[in-house]
Amino acid sequence: MENQHSNNKQPISWSASDQESLVKTIFIILKGQKRFGEERTPEDIFNYYKFKMEKRFTVERVISAIEKYTDKKTDIPTAADLIAIIEPEDDKITHEEYKHALRQWELEGKLPHSHWKAMALAYEDQQAGLDYADRYRIKNQEHAARIANMGQTALIEKSEEK
Repeated sequence: MENQHSNNKQPISWSASDQESLVKTIFIILKGQKRFGEERTPEDIFNYYKFKMEKRFTVERVISAIEKYTDKKTDIPTAADLIAIIEPEDDKITHEEYKHALRQWELEGKLPHSHWKAMALAYEDQQAGLDYADRYRIKNQEHAARIANMGQTALIEKSEEK
């Protein structure tokens, strides 16, 4: 299918096979999700789990998540319930915790490798929608650019000496 974020102003037309795929997807979701008062068959649930998780998780991980879910609950878990167990979201740092971390970092004398500084940076990343890996990639790109610039400067200086 075409890129949905394309800046191209031409209308997007869905082929017959695109439409068929969408209808199948909707059918799987409608049959697999919990709806009050409606019965779901094991086949409906299986097809929904397969649709949502087959390319992401092994069967062993899904079964383990089912076991964890049913240790505390008596209903059939949705795919979203199982995904939340397999890939739990990180705890979010609150604004109050951020302010506290900044105060503590200040009291420490703004040590460069402080736990409090790391916590404040993590909050800033969280607010910007970044994760630690994003910050690491950005820092590495900045570092690589600085090294490249230093190399270019050295070459220019060397050529000027001649």
